[in-house]
Amino acid sequence: MRPAEHRALPTPAPLPRQQTFPAPSPLTNQEQALIQLVSALPPKQQKHLMETQQQPVEPLRIAAISIPPLEPAPQTER
Repeated sequence: MRPAEHRALPTPAPLPRQQTFPAPSPLTNQEQALIQLVSALPPKQQKHLMETQQQPVEPLRIAAISIPPLEPAPQTER
């Protein structure tokens, strides 16, 4: 038996690349409605809304809990 011949596999063509990843998608109806709602606000309220959206998001901190073991109820004599 002859050993298997090693053939060079053809180099695959490079995959197409997008300029922006992920590719932007059209706004949903809800997003368009939100833009219209915010656009109707007075400039001062628009500014306040934008400031509230720029607050840093911090991870939730959950305090450790301690659950003491249950003690069996004292047995009474019958």
